[in-house]
Amino acid sequence: MRTIAANSSAIALPTLVKSITSPMTRLEHYRTRLLLAALFLLPWQTRWMFGFEPLSSGISEFGVLSLFAVEILIVASFILPARTIGIVQSGGQPFIKHRPEFDLTVVLGWLMVLAVLASVVVAPNTNLASMAWLHILVGYLLFLGLLNKHLKPQEALLAFALGLILPSLLGMYQAVAGVSPSSTWLGLAAHDAMTPGASVIETFSLRFLRAYGSFQHPNIFGGYLAVGLFAVFLFPRWYRSRRARLGAYAMGALFASTLVLTYSRSAWLAFALSFAITGWMLFTHHRVEMRRVIPLGLIILVMIFFTVTLFSNPIFTRFDATARLEAQSIEERFDGIEEWKRVVSGNVLEGVGAGNYTVALEETFPGREAYAYQPVHNTYLLIFSEVGIIGVLFILLWAASIDRYNYAQIPRVPAVGALAMGNAVLIIGFLDHYIWSLWPGLALLAFVMAMTLRLSEPGVEKE
Repeated sequence: MRTIAANSSAIALPTLVKSITSPMTRLEHYRTRLLLAALFLLPWQTRWMFGFEPLSSGISEFGVLSLFAVEILIVASFILPARTIGIVQSGGQPFIKHRPEFDLTVVLGWLMVLAVLASVVVAPNTNLASMAWLHILVGYLLFLGLLNKHLKPQEALLAFALGLILPSLLGMYQAVAGVSPSSTWLGLAAHDAMTPGASVIETFSLRFLRAYGSFQHPNIFGGYLAVGLFAVFLFPRWYRSRRARLGAYAMGALFASTLVLTYSRSAWLAFALSFAITGWMLFTHHRVEMRRVIPLGLIILVMIFFTVTLFSNPIFTRFDATARLEAQSIEERFDGIEEWKRVVSGNVLEGVGAGNYTVALEETFPGREAYAYQPVHNTYLLIFSEVGIIGVLFILLWAASIDRYNYAQIPRVPAVGALAMGNAVLIIGFLDHYIWSLWPGLALLAFVMAMTLRLSEPGVEKE
C-alpha cells in the first residue's frame, strides 16, 4: 500500500507542477490578472490626448481624440494568448474560452461592431467617427474578456468594487471641501465650486461642488456607484467570513454615502428603482437569501438617510425645478430632444456617424458656443441618431440575446443580481448620454452586459 501511495504521489506531483507552469496556464493567469487590473483601474481617466477636432466655435470634450491607459490593458489582455514572452499558441486555440451558449451573443456582438464601423463612412468627421468606433471596439473586447471561463465573475465584481474605494473617498473630500486637485498622471481635472463651469448645486447663498471622484462628470461617477452597490450585494454569495462581511458593509456604506454626494438624479433613480425591483423579487422567491442581505441593505439605507440629513439643503434644491441651475438643466434636456428631431431627420437609415452628433448639431444650429453643443440626454436616441436603423437593429439583437439568457435563469439569486445592475444602466440610459458618448460609459456598459451573462451561468453560486 505504501508503494502504491508513493508511486501515486510521484506521478501526481510532476503533473501538478506541469499544469501550473504550462504555457496555457501561465498565459491565462497573466491575461486574467491584466483584465482584473483594468477593472480595478477603470475609474481613473488617465489618457493620452493626441489630437483635437474642434467645432467652428471651439473645442469640447466630444472633439478630443484620446486613448485611455486602461484601454491599453484591455487590448493587452485580449492579444496576450497569441503572443507573450515568446510563446505562440498553436492548433487554432481561441482567444476567449467561453460557454457554448454564448456563441450567438458573441457573433451578434461582432456584427454590431461592424455595423457601427459602417457609420464611419457616412460621418462628416471621419476622425471623430473612427475614434468613437475604436472606443466601442475596445469596450467589446472588455466584454469578450469577461466572458472567459478562466475568469470567475466574483473576482471581476470584487475588482470593480475595490476600484471604486479611492474615487469614493476622493468624492467625499470634493463634496465637503468644495475643491478637487488636478493630476495629469491620474487623469484628474481641477474643480472649484466657486469657478464657473464646475458642476455644482447652487442654493440661495452657497455653491456645493458635486462629487466627481476620478471621473469627468458626477453623473458618470453616480452610475458606477449604483452598479458597484449591487455588486457589493452579491458578495455574501461567495465571501462568507466575518472579515468579508465587514468589508462588504464598509464598501456599501461608503458607496451609498458618496452616491448621494454626486447629486446625480439619474443615478439616484436608477439605484432606487432597481433596489425596489430586486427587493421584491428576493422577497417573492428567496426569503432566506433576503435575510442574508438585510443587514447590508439596512446599513446602506441608514447611510443614505444620514448623508441626506447632513446635506439636506443642496439635496432638496436638486428637486426644486424653480432653482436657477435646476431649471436650466431641465430646459436643456427638453430642448435637446427637440433638437434631436431636427438632427435625425434625413439620417434615419444610416445615422450621422459614430461620435458625430455634436458635429451634426452644429451644422443644424450654427452660431453657438462650443460647450452648448451637447449630445441629447438619452442614450437610445443618441445611438439611433448616430448609427441609424441598421446599427440599432444589430445592437438590439445583441442586447436581446443577453437578456434572453438572463431571464431564463431568473429567479436564481446571481441572475437577479445581474438584472439589478442591468436595470440600473437601462434606466440611466433614458436620462443621460454618457453610456454611449464617453469611454467610461461604454466600459460600464460592457462590464454590466458581461456580468449579466456570467452571473446567469448555471452553477455560478458554487464557484
